[in-house]
Amino acid sequence: MQYFVRTTIHIINRKYFWQLFSLLGVDIIWFGITNARNVPSFMLIIAFLLLALTLNCLIFGFLTVLEVVGLQIKRKRWLAGTITGLMSILLALQSIDELSPRDVLVLLPLVALGYLYSFYNVNNTRNLDR
Repeated sequence: MQYFVRTTIHIINRKYFWQLFSLLGVDIIWFGITNARNVPSFMLIIAFLLLALTLNCLIFGFLTVLEVVGLQIKRKRWLAGTITGLMSILLALQSIDELSPRDVLVLLPLVALGYLYSFYNVNNTRNLDR
C-alpha cells in the first residue's frame, strides 16, 4: 500500500499530469462554448489540434502508468506521437465520412512499419557513432 501511495504522489508531481488536466480544462471550456455548425473553419482546425494534443498527453500518461506498473517502454514520447498521429488521421477521416475498413487496414500496418523503421534507423545511427 505504501508503494502505491508513494508512486501515486510521484505521478501527481510530474508536470505531464498537470499539463493533462490543464488541457482537459481548456477542452471543456473550448468545446463547451463553441458549436461546430456556427464557427469558422479555422476554429475547427484549432479544435482538432487541441483534441490531438490532449490525446497525445493521455496516451503519454497511459504509457507512464504502464512504466510504473513495470513495463519499460523506450522512446515513450515517439510512441505516443505515433499512436496520436494514427488516431488523429482516423478521427479526421471519420469526421468527413471518408473512413472505411480498408483505410484502417492500410493505415495500421503502414504506421507500424513506419514506427519500426524509425526505431531501426535510430539504432543504426547510434551504432555508427561508436
